[in-house]
Parts: sequence; structure tokens; C-alpha cells
Amino acid sequence: MDYRWVEAALLKKLDNMFSEENILHCCFEARDFLPGEDHLSNIRDAIWGSKKTVCVVSKEFLKDGWCLEAFTLAQGRMLNELKNVLIMLVVGKVAHYQLMKYNAVRAFVQRREYLIWPEDPQDLEWFYERLVSQILKDTEVKKLDEDAPKPDIPPENDIQLEDMQAQ
Repeated sequence: MDYRWVEAALLKKLDNMFSEENILHCCFEARDFLPGEDHLSNIRDAIWGSKKTVCVVSKEFLKDGWCLEAFTLAQGRMLNELKNVLIMLVVGKVAHYQLMKYNAVRAFVQRREYLIWPEDPQDLEWFYERLVSQILKDTEVKKLDEDAPKPDIPPENDIQLEDMQAQ
């Protein structure tokens, strides 16, 4: 489901938006990774060579070790550079407790805003505006204080993507 969904719902739209103004190029694993290249190297190169990484988190994403590895690498880059280079988009019926099962995802959810794909098609325009705003915005992130209490409350108005890195 995820590759086709990402291509249809996000990639086509973002490619059209950004390519017209030549703002950025979207790198998508299924079409842009080098065949025969080590998969982990492809993931790492895409993340570190991109302005932002959009991880689309779905139930399928949470079951895929490569997706979780990509998320961990993107989060590591964010913490290394202290720049908001990771955008998380939750798609489908993913319960909060499911997100909390995975260390990297849990750490992100507890401290950062994320997006949720809207169930109502009337909210799509608003969603795309928020997503594009997050892609284009350059913001710094604070270094995490490991001793600080972690909220266990999901943020409101969230969105997330899977297997797509914006360059």
C-alpha cells in the first residue's frame, strides 16, 4: 500500500509543486535509489544529501525494519545538526500506543510536532499547506535534555510521510 499511496497522494503533488519553481527535487526510494548499491548506503546518502526527510509512518512502516532504520538515521541527522530536517507524517489508523513501541519514533513523538493525513478530503488543501510550510521552513531544534520529563500526550494536528526524502 505505502509506495503506491506515497506516489499518488504525495510525490506527484510535491514534484509538481516544487519542480515548476525548481525549488527542490523529491527523492523517492522506489524510483531514485541506485540499483545494485547497498540499501543502507542508499538510505543514508538520500537522508544526508537532502534538505528534509519526510517519513510516512503507517502500520506497514512500523513493521518494516528498513523504514525504522531510515527514521533512526533521519532523526540522528536532526540531532547531529540541531536542525529540523525530519518531518513525520502518520497515515492510516495508527494508534498512539503503536507509535510508542519503537524507541526512535517514541522519542520523536514525545518532543516534536508531527502531521497526520486528514481523513476528510476537505482538509487536504490545509494539510498540503502545512506540509509544504514544514518542508520549506528552516528551524533549529533544541538539544534534548535526557533528564527532562517526557510528555505522554500526542500532539494535536499532526502529519507524517513514509519512504520519501525531499532534496
